[in-house]
Parts: sequence; C-alpha cells; structure tokens
Amino acid sequence: LSLVCPWASAARLVAWGMNNHGQCDVPDGNDFAAVVATVYSSIALQRDGSVVAWGSAEYGLTTPPDDGPFTMLAAGTNHALAVRADGSLAAWGDSSAGQCDVPAGGDFIAIDGGYYHSVALRADGAVRCWGSNAYGQCESPDANDFVAVAAGAFHTLAIRRDGTLAAWGRNDSGQCDVPTGAGFVQVAAGNAHSLALHGDGTLRAWGRDLYGLISGLPGGDDYLRIGAAAQLNVALTRSGLPVAWGQNNYGQADPPPDASLIAVATGGYHGVGLAVEAQTVRLFEPNGGERLYAGRTTPILWEAPLALGRVLLEFSTDDGQSWQAIATAEPVGRFDWRVPAVNSDRCRIRVGLVDLPDIHDQSDAVFTIATGGLELLTPAAGQVWVAGRTYPVTWNTIGTVTEIVLEYRPVGQADWIPIETLVNTGGYDWRVPVSPAGPARLRVRDAAWPEVFDVGDGPFMLLAPQADTLIVDAAGAGDFERVQEAIDAAADGATVLVLPGAYAESLRFNNRAITVRSIAPTDPNYIVATILVSENEPCVVFDFRETPASVLMGLTVESGAAAAIRCYQADPTLAHNIIRCAAGSGIVGVAGAAPAITDNVIEACGQAGVVGCAGLIRDNVVQDNGVGLWACDGTLRQNVIRRAETYGVYDCDGTVEQNAILDNGQGGLSQCDGSITGNLIAGNPVALEACDGHIHANTIRDNEQGLVDCRATIEGNVFTAQAGVILSGCVGPILDNLAEDNAAGLVLCDGMIQGNVVRRTAGAAIEQCRGWIVNNILSGGADAAIADCNAVVAFNTLVGNGTAVRGALGPVTGNILAWNDVAVSGAVESRYNAFWANRRHFDAGAFAGPGDMAADPLFAADGYWLDTGTPEDPSDDVWQDGNYHLRSEAGRWDANAQDWLFDDVTSPCIDAADPAEPIGSEPSPNGGRANMGAYGATAWASKSTGQAGPQPAPRCVDRPSMDFTGDCRVDLADFALFAEQWLACGFDLPEACGASSTR
Repeated sequence: LSLVCPWASAARLVAWGMNNHGQCDVPDGNDFAAVVATVYSSIALQRDGSVVAWGSAEYGLTTPPDDGPFTMLAAGTNHALAVRADGSLAAWGDSSAGQCDVPAGGDFIAIDGGYYHSVALRADGAVRCWGSNAYGQCESPDANDFVAVAAGAFHTLAIRRDGTLAAWGRNDSGQCDVPTGAGFVQVAAGNAHSLALHGDGTLRAWGRDLYGLISGLPGGDDYLRIGAAAQLNVALTRSGLPVAWGQNNYGQADPPPDASLIAVATGGYHGVGLAVEAQTVRLFEPNGGERLYAGRTTPILWEAPLALGRVLLEFSTDDGQSWQAIATAEPVGRFDWRVPAVNSDRCRIRVGLVDLPDIHDQSDAVFTIATGGLELLTPAAGQVWVAGRTYPVTWNTIGTVTEIVLEYRPVGQADWIPIETLVNTGGYDWRVPVSPAGPARLRVRDAAWPEVFDVGDGPFMLLAPQADTLIVDAAGAGDFERVQEAIDAAADGATVLVLPGAYAESLRFNNRAITVRSIAPTDPNYIVATILVSENEPCVVFDFRETPASVLMGLTVESGAAAAIRCYQADPTLAHNIIRCAAGSGIVGVAGAAPAITDNVIEACGQAGVVGCAGLIRDNVVQDNGVGLWACDGTLRQNVIRRAETYGVYDCDGTVEQNAILDNGQGGLSQCDGSITGNLIAGNPVALEACDGHIHANTIRDNEQGLVDCRATIEGNVFTAQAGVILSGCVGPILDNLAEDNAAGLVLCDGMIQGNVVRRTAGAAIEQCRGWIVNNILSGGADAAIADCNAVVAFNTLVGNGTAVRGALGPVTGNILAWNDVAVSGAVESRYNAFWANRRHFDAGAFAGPGDMAADPLFAADGYWLDTGTPEDPSDDVWQDGNYHLRSEAGRWDANAQDWLFDDVTSPCIDAADPAEPIGSEPSPNGGRANMGAYGATAWASKSTGQAGPQPAPRCVDRPSMDFTGDCRVDLADFALFAEQWLACGFDLPEACGASSTR
C-alpha cells in the first residue's frame, strides 16, 4: 500500500492530506532516504539506517524496531516492514492475521504490505507471503524468476524477470487480470485495483474503477515510480512532479505542486514524499577493489533521483583515461552488465545523465576484470541422480581455464565435498556416492582462481534408495520403466519411488500396503514433474479394500474422461498430489469408500473435485471444478474450496469446519446438514443454501446473499458486506450473530432471534419475521430496524436507524429507541419502551402506550455519526456504535475488563421494563423488574441501586392492551391512568408534555 524508495539519497520530508493523528507533521532535517505510510501514520528511513515514525500510535506503529541498520521500508494498512542490512526482515504493528510474523533468514531485496498479509522477494527471485490467506493472496507461485512484488488489500502482484506480470489472490473486480505482454518495471496495488509502470514510461491500471482509479489514469510516458493505497494512486514523473488520482476527500490527491520529489507514498488519506533540491548522480557498484570475470553478469548500481531522462553507462580499462559505452538505460538504479572479455586491473565504471553530461559519477577506485569463466550445464536443477550409478557432469568454459575442481554439497551443509581435480575437458563421469542423500549443489571452479566457479541454476537430487525401495524411471535409469511393474513387484511395506517424467498408465494397487510417491513428495517442483496420465481410464484405482497403508503421494494425476482416482470400498491415503480430470471427477468414492485426502491440489475437473468420499478431507486446495466437494460425509477441515462452476460444497452431511469457501459460481454450500463451523465463506452468489445443521462461528462476507432456506441453529457468525440479504427464509434459533454493512438483513425468518448485533444495513435489519426478537442491537440502518414482523419485540436496543420499529404485529416492550429518524411507525402496540433523541418518536398512527417514557438511557458510551464521506453531505456518514450497557452506581458489566464497573449515575431504564415481564437472569441487586434495552433480562444487565425486591407476578399469556398498571387485568385504575394521560398529552409520550409516566 506504499511506494518504497530504497536507495540512500539524502532528502527532506513533505506531507499532505488528512492530519487527524499528526501523520503529516513531518520531522525536520534533510537526511532521509525512504518514506512509507500506513493508513494513519508515516514512517521514514534515515541515512544512518535508523527508522523514525509519527502519527497514530495504535498497534505500536510509532515505535519501530531499533535493531537495524535498515535499508528498505514498506507498509500495509496498519503494519510496517523493513529490511536490515544483512537482508533479514523486521515487522511491527497489527499482526492479528500473522502479517508481522516474518520468515527467518536473509537475502530479501523487496517487501510490501497489504491489509492483513505481507510479501517479500528474495535475491534468488523467490517470493514469500505470510499473514491472512483468505483469498489465496499468500499462495505465491513456486518459480524463482521474480524481480518485483506488491501487496494489495487481498491480492498480490509480481513482475517476472522477462517483464511479464503475475497476480494471485482476490479477483472480484478483475484486480488480478493482469495485462499481457512484457516490459513492466514496477507494480503497486490498492483495495481492489492494480497499477503498473511499463519500461516505456507509461502507466497501466485495472480492477475496480472507484473514484476514477482506472478511468482517471493519466497519460504520458515520463513516469518513473508509482504507488497505491486503498482508493488512491500516485505516480512520480522523471522531473520530480507527483501526480495523484482517486479518492480526495482530505486533499490526499493534491500533493504539493512545487516540490521536487524523488519518492512518494500514500496511506489512503494522506501522502508523504522525499524532496531534494538539485539533480545528482551517485555510483554505488562496482566502486573499486572488486574482481570481475569475463562473461559473467554483474549489477551496476547507482542513483539519479531527479533524472530528467536516460543515463549513460560507460567503462574504462585504463583508470579513466578513455571510456567505452556500455548502454543507455532508464534511471532505475540498476543495470545488469555482462562483463566483456578483457584483462585489466585498472577498470572503472562511469554513470551520467544523457541530457546533462556534466552530471556524472564514477568508481572511487579501480577494479579488476579477468578472463576465464565457467558455466555448469549438468546436473540441471531438479535432476535426479541415483546413488551407485554414473552420470555425466558437464560445463562450458569462457576464456581460458586450464584445471578445474569438482565439488558437491548437500543443501544446508556448509562444507563442499571434493569429487575430483582434473584437466579442463568440459566433462566428467561421476559415480554418485551412496551418502549423503537429498537435495544438493554441484560446483565447478577454476583450480588457480577459486573465485571463478559456477553452481548451476538450482539444486539437484541425490537419491539413495533403501533395500525395500523400487525406483521407476521412464528414461530407463531405474529398476523399472513403468509404475505398475514396480507395484506388482513390491511387497507390503515397500516404497515405489517415481522419478520425474510422464507415465501413461492406469494403476491398480491390488490391496498392496505400499507407498507410491515422487522422490520429494512435498516439493512442488518434483510434484509437477512426476505425472501419471490416462485419457479414458482412471489413473489410479483402489478396489481391493485397500487401507490407509496404501499411499499415493506427491504426484500429478491427470485423466481425460474418467475419474483421476477411483476408490471402491477402499480407504487409501492420498496426500500432496495435484489431481486433474478434464471431463470427470478428481477423486471418486463408491460403496462407502473413505480415503484420507490431505494436502492435495484438486483442480480443473469437469464434474466434482471429490465425490462420494466419507473419510477425512483436510488441507486441500479444491479449485476450478464443476462442483468442489459433493456427497462427502466425513470431516471437511481447513480446505480452500474456490471457483467451482456450481457449488463449493454440495450435499455433504459431515462436519465442515475452518475451510475457505470462495468465489463459487452458484453458491458456497448447499444441502449440507452437518455442523458448519469456523469457515470463511466469501464471494459466492449464496453463502449457504438449504443447510439444516448447526451453522456456527463462520465469517460470511462479500456474497450476493448470506443464508437462504436453512433450518438450523444459526449462532455466532459474522456477516459482512453481502450485496443482498444476510438471512432469508431460515427457521430456527438465530443467536449472537454480528452483521455489518450488508444490503439487507433477516427476511422471512421464523424462530428465536436473540442476541444479534446488526449494524449499518441498507434495507431493513429484520423484516417479515415471526417468533421472538429479543436482546438484539440494531443500529445505523438506512431503513427500518424491525419491519412488519409478527413477533414479540422485547429488550432490544434500536439506535441510529431510519425507523426503529415499523408495523410490528406483536407487542413491542422493554426496548430502547434512540437517535432514529422515526422510533415507531404504524399500528404498533408500544409499552414500557424508552425513547430518546429520535427526530420523531411516533409516526403514521403510532402512539405512546403504557409505561413508555422519554429519557436519556445513560449508555456507557453513546453511538454517533462519523463523518467519513463528503463533509457537506450527512447522508453518506456512517453510524458508529457505542457501549449500550446502562450506567449504574450499583455495577455495570464491562466486556473488555471482564468485570463490574461502577458509575456515578444510574440509568432511568434500569428496573423500568414491564412489571409483568420476568427478570430472567439479571444479577443481584435487582429491584424486581427487568431493565430495558438489549441486556434486559440477561446476566449482563446493569445492577439496581436498591436491594432485590419481590419477584414480579407471572407474565400474562395475552396481556390486555389497556392494562396500564401491569397487573394482567383491566380495571378502573387502568382507565383512570389512561384518562389522565389522554387529557394531558393525547397519544404522545407523557414526558413530552410534562405529565408523569403511567406505569
């Protein structure tokens, strides 16, 4: 979410935009080298490698680590990252999703932060992501060919060495649909959009076009750097002019026009930048003393903060007496130079501005270029060599190398093990030793110049099979060339090792308790390289009652028309495989088959990813299938199930827990009757449909609809940002759920609706529902909180809504209605409710009933309208909830402190509910009547100031509407009280005209 300036150029800080936390109050001085921004704070790197921060101190953001020196900064929404001089990482701030749990080790050269995840790039081109993976934003590709990374809210971008783009994570607005073609040099990412800089100086943008983020893309071809935040883009021209576009409600898109900037960053509501006064060029490497070798590639590193155009790179072999051109390049600070075939110990590099040749810098001292170089050809990265067999080691020679040394080293071991010293012939036949085994590197080096060596592109594998191991190699270097031959020859307990290659076979285990696996079954490089393929038959069949001791592990299994893997009355173990089936299903279980399916990628299956399997299905990625999981009645745990053409999970009646069920074509889950607990369900047309089990503690967000036609206990879930209803046609207890920022709430639901918090709903929060609506907090809705319900509406807190209650057919009692446009509208039986600060208490024929009162409820903290939109337009403000416990001198429960706190005042809503209503589980002391509001008649009700009084009379089953005294009958006392109120106030609240309340 921030643009990083990672070079050590001295500059001063400037800032603009929102300054509610002092995030724009920049420190003095001109010794800053980089600057980034979180949403409400700013962070800068000084030239000495220390970090300073200012603005909001929330999450500890203004207390950066002091164990540097640091060379680079990045920031997410509420966390920050830094790279130390040794290449290791540091992070601080919000780590609620583990986004600050940085990976160990060094060699990191780039970093960035999103909302709840982080991304880093190693020097070898590998990408590491950590933190929230709710949308697959941490599922980085396995390739080691990346040169730049960026983190958006829930997606990640990267640039490959060839200049093409890659993206992964949330793609609901096309933010991961990267442009085609090569030549890209920088990327940045916001909430649901992405930005890229091409090498020709032009910009590209894609994703959600909010605030003109895409359509407002500026033209031109002189851009040098870019950055992005949630709803804002920034770019810097070669002349130092900053350009910003997007959301601009606080001036965050209006950077100072007169500042000569070398870097900009944005946190979303404010911007910061580095400003310098004059153009300079500074060369960093090579800077003297190095020894370079002809034919090798070495980086030339420099900075030209305000370069107006390209730079000229030159080298000298005579200590600067004459210069030869290397290239002209963009002023990006790096050029990979293939060292020419010269011999000289008096070499220098010079870099200068093409348009201003007097501005240049050169190496501080001479360095050496020597001819002679080596390039290892085999073993190639990923190749497998078996112990006891002979393989050719080959290499190329650049220049002259007379004698070479061959060595190898297991990965993770410090010392190289000698193989041979020999005259350089370009090849050597090596008999592989029995030990050690595992991934290793081989090195060929110049015997006279140890600095001249090569270790190839990556590790290869040394394989030392045990006595009970059979090796399959399609190339003929194993014990067998076909996998089935090895299975047929294997005894129980044996392992069949399948070397990389393609095997066109349909395998049968024939009830053998053996393991068939690739040589490194958890290494993606070997999994994708070891392939079982069958066009018309299943690739693997288990039909002899195999047990979990029959294991298929670490292979790519691809079938054309049939199932990829078929299990008939068999319970094998399937782990760490990639499984695809173009026209059929990935894994098919028949006749009670219960395979253990763990850690697989099951994708691109025309029918189901998995169907009919009753065993444990855990930690799999199930994606891009017709149906994700179908009729699987075992436990489904911690899987990522996404992008199914129809449903992610269909007709599965076991436990469904802790899965991410995302972006499926027709719905997340349908007709699942087991326990559905702790899942993330997002981006679906319907989250759950016709599911009749226990639906508990799920996070349900960004779906078109939430739950539809579910007959279940719906408890403790979180509903956020549904485009439609959160619940429709559901029957059963609906308890203790949290719903925020949805288009509509609960519609046509029957049962007990209790203890829910529903905030900021565009439509009605609860509409046309039957049963009991009790102990809920319904707030900030644009429409009605409760509309047209045939239900008992009791002990709710209804605040900040368009209308609190509209057209209820049951009694409305014991509620607190405050800060609504209209409190009660239509034919509503209102009694013993509290009304406060509504624009109108009653409308459309509604009137005050017995026990109703107008009084400040004295909440622990009032709710309020937060001006987050256009300052002059109150309609786009957002309601912020307060703490709706009632203040009490006798004790008020505080959820944060987990203790009773004592106030200096007592709410008039304590002991003010209908005397005929039971007090429930209210704590002592209690005056014999329940409190009004969402905590009334519960154990969290505020205590009464007096001692416990007598218990109330039993509640009437059908209390007469004219019972003003609460004694369950209508007599002269009720008519007397009604007449007194009518003469004084008509149908308004008695407090509104100075009369006393009738109770």
